[in-house]
Amino acid sequence: MKTRQRQPPHDQELAGTREVRPKMIAALYVRKSTEQAGISDDAKSVLRQIERGREYAKSKGWTVREDYVFVDDGIGGAEWERRPGFMRLMNSLHPRPPFHVLVMSEESRIGREMIRVSYVLQQITRAGVHVWFYLENREGTLDSPTRQVHVVRHGICGRDGT
Repeated sequence: MKTRQRQPPHDQELAGTREVRPKMIAALYVRKSTEQAGISDDAKSVLRQIERGREYAKSKGWTVREDYVFVDDGIGGAEWERRPGFMRLMNSLHPRPPFHVLVMSEESRIGREMIRVSYVLQQITRAGVHVWFYLENREGTLDSPTRQVHVVRHGICGRDGT
C-alpha cells in the first residue's frame, strides 16, 4: 500500500496537475520622500504603497508577510546610509533571503541615483529575489540592452535625462 506524502501547508497544487510548487513569499519596500515634487501620487504615502503592494502581490498569488514589509517614511532618495527599512532589506538578503519576490511601486523608491539603484537591483537579483514594480506591472531586470542604456543615460545626464 502506497502512502501519499503530505506536502507542507505552504505548498499549492497547480491547477489540473499533481505538481506542487512552494507558495511565493513576497516582501515590500516602501519609501515616502521628503520631497513631494516629481513623484507619483502613489509614492506620497507609505500606507498607500503598502496597501497597493499587498493587492498586487495577492493578484499574483504571492503572500506578503508582515515582517517582510520594509518602510522608510519621510526619507529622501538621495539618502542611502540612514534608511533603516532599506538597510534591513539589504541585510535580509544574507546569507539567504527569506522571500522570493520584492514588490515596490516604482524604481525611484530605491533611490534617485540610477547607477546606485542599478547596483542595488543587481545585489537583490543576484541573491535570487525577483523585483516587481506594480505601477508598471513589470519585473525589474538589468538584462535588456534598453535598460542598460537607460541606466547609463540617467547616470551621466541626471534624473531628467539632461
